[in-house]
Amino acid sequence: MGLLLFVSCEKEIEFNGEISEPMIVMNSYISPDSTIYAHLTKSKFFLNNMHGFDFVNNAEVSVYVNRVFREKLDFTENGMYRGSFAPIAGDTVKLLVKVAGLDDVESTAIVQSPSNILTTEATMVEKYRDEYMIDGEVSAHYLAGDCEFNIKIRDDASEQNYYRLVAKKRNKAISDSDSIINEYFMSFSLEGFDSQSGSLISLFDDGENRSDQHLITDELFNGKEFVLKFATDYAYVEVVPGYEQYYYNGYEISEYVVINLQAITRDMYLYLKSKESANEIFEGFFTEPVQIYNNITNGIGIFGAYTNNEYTYKLH
Repeated sequence: MGLLLFVSCEKEIEFNGEISEPMIVMNSYISPDSTIYAHLTKSKFFLNNMHGFDFVNNAEVSVYVNRVFREKLDFTENGMYRGSFAPIAGDTVKLLVKVAGLDDVESTAIVQSPSNILTTEATMVEKYRDEYMIDGEVSAHYLAGDCEFNIKIRDDASEQNYYRLVAKKRNKAISDSDSIINEYFMSFSLEGFDSQSGSLISLFDDGENRSDQHLITDELFNGKEFVLKFATDYAYVEVVPGYEQYYYNGYEISEYVVINLQAITRDMYLYLKSKESANEIFEGFFTEPVQIYNNITNGIGIFGAYTNNEYTYKLH
């Protein structure tokens, strides 16, 4: 009888390269819907085993709008700085960050005009139904299926445009004394788009790629009208009148799907695309590394701008 031994050897390899100095990491997305903010940390050397973020809490963050100084952001906590005003579409916003002992960093973003949504259509396709019983009587129905959307858009021909499509489920519970609203992002499939001639161009893997965001450029439909075709799933309980007290406990319940087609900057598009590609490398061992897009001068991170355009569809 033989004995098979497995011996594991560990060898420590000395690093002989240069240890890079920390840089400012700035992350900020600005929108007409909210005041300007910036989140600042310091980069870490890749062999540094320190956990968590090294927040920058002693920065001076200046905001310039259309080349004119507007204000300094106020420090709140954990590297977060906030301003007192929201930009408007067309504004060119620059953030300039000064930190003692580190290089000044800056970046610029142009606030986008809203996407031009012409029409919206929503169709509920029921795929499953079940009954709930109380004392032998049907008290409610459980309904589930797909909510299919067609959103017709006109693209601006004067510039290249970038879009981010997201969907959220919004649940409301309202009573005489209380109001509860919950929102969460939904994963959904995007089939492609219909051109004005009605032909379907499959840009998005035949609708099988479900994601909580879809990033789109107008390279193939610049200046044209087109239709985004996508679907989300739904599930809810439809109560038979007279049985509300058994399910809703005094609340009026309603549920919505919120579709948001954001107009985003090119920098934001490239950053989000590179993040998606980087996440995909973990699906296999033999993959090429992906460099995350960066638009911060003398630093690391992303300064992007987006403008929301929401459509709300009530499920029940």
